[in-house]
Amino acid sequence: MERWLIRKATSKDTSTDIIEASDDVNSEQPSTSSGNKGHDGHNAKTYQCDRPSKRRKYQEEFIQYGFTYCTVNDIHHLQCVLCFEGLAHESLKPAKMKRHLQTKHPDHAKKTVDFFQRKEKELQGQKQVITQKTTTPAEAQMASYAIAYLIAQKKKAHIIGEDLIKPAAVAMCRAMHGEKVARDLDTIPLSNDAVRRRIHDIADDIRC
Repeated sequence: MERWLIRKATSKDTSTDIIEASDDVNSEQPSTSSGNKGHDGHNAKTYQCDRPSKRRKYQEEFIQYGFTYCTVNDIHHLQCVLCFEGLAHESLKPAKMKRHLQTKHPDHAKKTVDFFQRKEKELQGQKQVITQKTTTPAEAQMASYAIAYLIAQKKKAHIIGEDLIKPAAVAMCRAMHGEKVARDLDTIPLSNDAVRRRIHDIADDIRC
C-alpha cells in the first residue's frame, strides 16, 4: 500500500513538473498574436520611400504678375521685372506673385502684359551688358599670361603692366587700327594682382 502511494505521488509530481516546464517554454516563445515580427524580434513595419517633391516650373502666363525667372541648379527662381527682387522657388505660385505686385508695386498692378514684357526685355538686356563687362574673353586671358611671363622674365615690377605696357599698347593700336581694336586691348587684365596671379599660375604649371 505504501509503495503504491509513493508511486502515485511520484507520478503526480512528474506530471506537475512537465506541466510547469511546458508553461515555461510557452512563456519564452514569442507571441504571434500581437503582430508580425521581424528576424530581430521587433514588429515588422512597412516603410514607404519618400518620393522627391515635384518642382514647380515657371509658366509664360506668370509675366502678367510682373515676374520672369532665373535658373539656379536647374531650379526656377522668380525675379520681379520692376524691382529686380528675387524670390525663392516656394513663391512660384500666382497668389504670392500677385500679392508682391499689389503690395510693392500698386501703381503697376493694372498694367497690361505688354508692359511687363517690355520690362522683361529691358532686364535681360541689362543682364547681357553686365555679363559682357564682367567676363574676360579667352584671347584677353591669353594675352595677360603672355605679358605676365615677359614681366617675370625681365624681373620688372608687376605694376608695369597696368602703368606702362597696357597704355602704350592701347595708344599704338588706336593710332594704327582705330578705336575698336584699342577697346579690345583695353580688356586685357594687367593689374598688379592679375600679373601676380598669372606668374604664380605659370610657376605652378612649370613645377608640375
